[in-house]
Amino acid sequence: MQNKLINQSLLVSVIMPTYNREAYISEAINSVLTQTYPTLELIIIDDGSTDGTQSIVSKHAANDSRIKYLYKENGGQASARNLGIKSAQGEIIAFLDSDDIWINTKLEIQFLNWDFSSVDMVYTLGFYLNENGDSKSIVPYKWVTGSFSGEMFLNILLTSNTTNTGTVLLKKNIFEKIGFFNENQILRGTEDFDLWLRIADSGFNVLGLPDRTVYYRIHGSNVHHDIISQSIGKVTALKQLIGNKKINNAMLLKQFRFFYRELHLKLFEQKDLISYKKYSEEYLQIDSKGTVARIQSVLLNRVSIRLYHYISKYMILPIGFRIESISYKK
Repeated sequence: MQNKLINQSLLVSVIMPTYNREAYISEAINSVLTQTYPTLELIIIDDGSTDGTQSIVSKHAANDSRIKYLYKENGGQASARNLGIKSAQGEIIAFLDSDDIWINTKLEIQFLNWDFSSVDMVYTLGFYLNENGDSKSIVPYKWVTGSFSGEMFLNILLTSNTTNTGTVLLKKNIFEKIGFFNENQILRGTEDFDLWLRIADSGFNVLGLPDRTVYYRIHGSNVHHDIISQSIGKVTALKQLIGNKKINNAMLLKQFRFFYRELHLKLFEQKDLISYKKYSEEYLQIDSKGTVARIQSVLLNRVSIRLYHYISKYMILPIGFRIESISYKK
């Protein structure tokens, strides 16, 4: 049974940032235009492409007036999405990256399950898809689903973030209240995580559906493959929660430990010892009361970075892992 929201036929503004995606963008566009919920506009923001992206989009736009094409100088995905949001005419915002694909009932599924009066944002689950779109490579991913208050969702985000941006549907007025995607380049690739944290912290209610509505394509140019920038982005986003009374502080510190460990391992692997020390000092300030951090603080300025790394990795951190496994065993 269709609910009131479907009958109202609210306009959905689909924001699609793109940069040199001529190999994939047609599939992405078609997956939007063939939605069973047809009341939509597709805003494609070209972030300075130098390949045939513009030509491909122009051909699609000539056949469907719902497509709007905007070109801008390269500034990153966050700035492209923000331009799209500001240009949107719809009350509802959806996102799809130009290398990903929606199933054709994506929007309809979300609308049919959305209590518009009490829920501000809806997401679903999806599939990972390899670069070639081979059906044998389709892998479903798991994450939490259900109805959550902002505070509940905020604490869920502390444990992990698999809120794929391409699955999200939300009210446009959210951006009027909390601002847009953060365009700081330090958050490149994690600007969505930063936004979800701010949405949850502001008290908006969130619904996660178990339906799988998006194919998220994995390929070599995905920014998510860059562990260093991802880790720096995650800790930068998490810093806004320090001192927040709504969250589990012990869990927040656990997340800091995890991302700084990932960052340190990669920086050491790349022999960037200057950055290694910089982020070690930053971490030790954040986790200054932690047992492991106190031991590391004593060592950091008394031994070489190489020796510090090996002592931390093979002696101190294993102790920390055991302490954490006892502390969080519930």
